[in-house]
Amino acid sequence: MTAANANEQTIRAFYSAIESMDPERARVLMTEDASWAVMAKGFPDITSEQGREPAIDAFFVPINALLKQGSIKFTIRSIISSGDFVMAEASVRGDGVNGGVYQNQYAYAFELRDGKIAVIREYADTLQASRFFGVEVPA
Repeated sequence: MTAANANEQTIRAFYSAIESMDPERARVLMTEDASWAVMAKGFPDITSEQGREPAIDAFFVPINALLKQGSIKFTIRSIISSGDFVMAEASVRGDGVNGGVYQNQYAYAFELRDGKIAVIREYADTLQASRFFGVEVPA
């Protein structure tokens, strides 16, 4: 599946930055005031404040600590865009540093501004994520 436009290509580059576990590659694809939220009640947001720096740090620090370098693989199942809005459905797989395999299904809503990611809303199977990453989610 190829990108239909520049915004979809930006999203593909963002997934590639995550796969390479390279926060600098992801950082340049986001606006300075970008926000990233996990859209699940009781599940911690990646950042509760707007800003690229806290979002990047809150995502990449635990990922780099818990998953083996080079083991993350996103498979984009679908991607669709309308103007500066992009939706992507993806599955992810990564090998844990202490054994185990992380696998999950994601849907992301991206809003772009001037070709960069300004808003990320992440939807996932929070039970799978909480089990692997050790996050307690209230019932």
